Amino acid sequence: MAKKTPQQQRTIHEQKVRTEVSTGSDKEYQVTPQLFMEYLKRINPDAVCSFCGGDFGVAADPTGKIAPIVATPVPHVKGLGIWLYTASCVNCGHSIFFNAPFVASQVLEK
Repeated sequence: MAKKTPQQQRTIHEQKVRTEVSTGSDKEYQVTPQLFMEYLKRINPDAVCSFCGGDFGVAADPTGKIAPIVATPVPHVKGLGIWLYTASCVNCGHSIFFNAPFVASQVLEK
């Protein structure tokens, strides 16, 4: 079998990633702001903003039912992003990000 070029390897990787994403569950949409906040408090009950020392809060999506998800692009993979939940300081707005699939698995499978 002939060795694949870097471009062919990248294309194969992109196809595999797209398949994994497209067959994934919608568990990230099941995490409510309350469940996400409870998870954060369970992991570190004393966490405060590293910028100003304020408390963190979790916003809701426009429906108020799920923790909002933001997506960051994955370099060299068109149309694919990493999903993240956010927590923001209620005092200064400093925001931190958490891997949504990981958090959802921790919240929903416990």
